[in-house]
Amino acid sequence: MMPKSNVKMDILLSYLAVKNINDQWISLFANYSLYNIGDFEQNSISADYFEEFVSQIKFILKAGDDFIGIFCHCTNCFSS
Repeated sequence: MMPKSNVKMDILLSYLAVKNINDQWISLFANYSLYNIGDFEQNSISADYFEEFVSQIKFILKAGDDFIGIFCHCTNCFSS
């Protein structure tokens, strides 16, 4: 079991999306500050959501095959 923290977590999805001059999607960089992902009792962590996130974003944006999706998992904490 993970110890409780006195730090608030950033739970927002931040992103930067880029289109070309023809209004076609080029890329999307997203960061979601997930924290303590996995089943800690089994000591397992999964990163399967990275590819699924990029696939879903590409589908939602109706982006072409040359679309580059980047998903980052970086937790930012700030004290209150």
